[in-house]
Amino acid sequence: MNRAALAAFAALALAGCGGDSEMAQAAGELSQAVRQAEQVGLPLTSDDVFGPAPSENDNAAPTLLQAGEGLDGGDGDNALLDLARRAAERPRYFRPQPLDSLDGLNFDDLNALRTLLSELLARARSRADSDPEEAILDLKAARQIAGHAATLPVSIGPLAAAKWMGESGSAAAELAGKWHGKPEMLAALAGMAAQTGPRLDLTQALRGEFYLGVTFFRNLPLMGGAAAVDKALQGEPMPEPSGEMKTEGLPSDPDGQAFLARHLQAWTALFTELKKASGLLDQGIALQEAQEAAAADPRPSARLMGSNFTVHRQTALELMRAQAGEEVLGAALAIHRWRAENGAFPESLEKANIVGLDLLAGEELRYRREGEGFAVWSVGFDKVSQRESDKAPASAEEADIVIAWPPAGAASQP
Repeated sequence: MNRAALAAFAALALAGCGGDSEMAQAAGELSQAVRQAEQVGLPLTSDDVFGPAPSENDNAAPTLLQAGEGLDGGDGDNALLDLARRAAERPRYFRPQPLDSLDGLNFDDLNALRTLLSELLARARSRADSDPEEAILDLKAARQIAGHAATLPVSIGPLAAAKWMGESGSAAAELAGKWHGKPEMLAALAGMAAQTGPRLDLTQALRGEFYLGVTFFRNLPLMGGAAAVDKALQGEPMPEPSGEMKTEGLPSDPDGQAFLARHLQAWTALFTELKKASGLLDQGIALQEAQEAAAADPRPSARLMGSNFTVHRQTALELMRAQAGEEVLGAALAIHRWRAENGAFPESLEKANIVGLDLLAGEELRYRREGEGFAVWSVGFDKVSQRESDKAPASAEEADIVIAWPPAGAASQP
């Protein structure tokens, strides 16, 4: 197992076992908990973590490699080109396949992809005027990197995808502002953005996070038991496993059995609700309810669950904002196209026949003309428009999601 992921999971655990009788009762419920988890399709082996591989049409590797080849300046010796080649050869990022274990997850690779994405966005901006077709290809590769990060079976993947989609959306909006005299490029940009929009979904990441917990509790004695976890929480490093990590079967120690039983029960309840979810908003609600239920559970064997679900609910919020940002981007690109075809920005979205839904507020996106430009935005979960009221958001999750042209501090373009 990836040790960084294991240590991160262990850091959520609470010290000591306590409540011996309750722990014994929990251990006695393990067999039934396993059957219930299997009924809702939770993965108990690494082969079950991944769903079916996407089609060849969803393979981003060729686009990434094509973009990377353009980074070498013709000399064929460029670190970013090498990175693009290595990334394109790693099918788990671009065509996820079942893994024998979670050992294959390499967070250094994710950081490297982030470097490549930044370079692609910078190059797209730099050649928006000189070579707009290639700029769109750079954006496409960057957005596909972001979209496929969401397929990693741990929460860091979707979180990276949410941030990267926002960055690539900002770059696309900037390019659109430069192409008012190029309606054909605006159409190509809008088409590319729609085709590479995020398929953000927490289910895959949650399945991986669930299995990470199964593996941890399954191998608790090899990590030194609850005492070792307690020491790790005090700042000591997690010890090396004292033997080969098991990838199947149930723990033989009472502590592992008790913690695993509660882990299975809590996640079975969550996935029962997730099966009813129709989108990210429903997933976020299910996670919030799971978090509240776990936080209210006083049993010693269930102490880990509340912190666990808190982390995943935050991930859900970030993904919902990223998806709402894509709706804002789509509306902004449509507004730029209207201006290219009609000579001025529309007075309203309705007049331009632009349908923009605020996914967070459940209403239409806000839009207004601002000087020679415009702003379009989502008001967020709190349904309070800070742009119109100058009221500071109560939290980052409630801030408006805005695309404005010209950007703040930039001069208007004809």
